[in-house]
Amino acid sequence: MFLLSALYGCVAGLQAVCCCGFQELPGALGRAVERDLDDVVQVLLKKAGELSTAGRDNFLASEADKALSAFWAAVSESRALSALVACGTSHKSPHVRCRAAAHLDEVADGGAGLEGLIKSNWTVLDKLFKAAAGCLQEGSLDTRTYGKRLLWSVKTALRSNKSDLDRLVTGVVPEAVQRRVVEVLDTLTAVPPPPPSRAGAISAGSRMSSRGPGTPSSFYHATSSGASSPATPGTPLSASAAAAAQQQPGSSGGSRGYNTAGSNSGGTSAR
Repeated sequence: MFLLSALYGCVAGLQAVCCCGFQELPGALGRAVERDLDDVVQVLLKKAGELSTAGRDNFLASEADKALSAFWAAVSESRALSALVACGTSHKSPHVRCRAAAHLDEVADGGAGLEGLIKSNWTVLDKLFKAAAGCLQEGSLDTRTYGKRLLWSVKTALRSNKSDLDRLVTGVVPEAVQRRVVEVLDTLTAVPPPPPSRAGAISAGSRMSSRGPGTPSSFYHATSSGASSPATPGTPLSASAAAAAQQQPGSSGGSRGYNTAGSNSGGTSAR
């Protein structure tokens, strides 16, 4: 608890020491850190979402990210997801919500994935799905991309049980958000690549590092609004890419086909 209070009011140098202390804490205490996980996540997410006066990520934010990743390696996936949803997805700061979405993606992609939650903790899976749906409404491109990656993770985990996926979709409100979720699920045919921002914040040995680079040549990467972008976001479409985009079939509307990873039907989300 001393580390928590120190992060609030100390000078930057001591805050950096506190972040380093948090990075070592899970290795020393193991699952015992789950008891105070909500308090720790709340403070570290706030620190991870801070920007410098120039609007750039700062050193302390990156160290807080690394500390959070250290905790995910020590606690159960359901406990980590619960803490992130409770402390980050409804935060007033869009930067904190973006970091919460990034760490939700990291946890969802690590270990055994989300398959274990289907039987052991459906409530957490439902909260995660609704959090991912909320990410699609964010103004930040990065946050929307993390939301799509989370929806892909859930879709992959439930690939053999479409009725459960329909059950999750039905629980999303309002209806406009539900339609957007259906559109994304129907059109995603591969996992979107992670946003390029703060590439070094997640350590090489963390859960997120196991995810592949995606398919940069897909239609998803060529879109300009609400979709994941290549290493240099904002690049205008070439004439050939624009022509290909116009030829892409539209979404299936209200149909819940949820194309599988091997499906060639549909494009990827254009928003």
